[in-house]
Amino acid sequence: MFNEFNKVTKTFSNLIPSIKHQERRLKSGKIVGASNMPRSFDAREKWPDCIGPIRDQLYCGACWAFASSGMLGDRFCIHSNGQINVTLAPQDLVACNFENFGCSGGLLVNTVDFLQTEGVASEKCMPY
Repeated sequence: MFNEFNKVTKTFSNLIPSIKHQERRLKSGKIVGASNMPRSFDAREKWPDCIGPIRDQLYCGACWAFASSGMLGDRFCIHSNGQINVTLAPQDLVACNFENFGCSGGLLVNTVDFLQTEGVASEKCMPY
């Protein structure tokens, strides 16, 4: 089944990061980790104006483009306290990010690298 998953998502087992749950002491002295995580958290309550809508990718396997453009748009809004609230264009990533596979899938690591080096257009500029 994992090989079938790899074929569909273009994800390879050596690229999947391992996650270790451990506590760490920050320079400030605060301890962060699983023991002091909240039992529940709803970003829609914390940042009601900054979480974009669920979008339909239609028949294109572009979840990687929708997830990353949505994440970056949400982060712009959260970090600007709502001053920057823009829907970014997954179509820009599907059409222009050649490190991924368009409608045949992609890797978030490649996409974040692309966003940092190339940027992304707004949905108004390049609609899906």
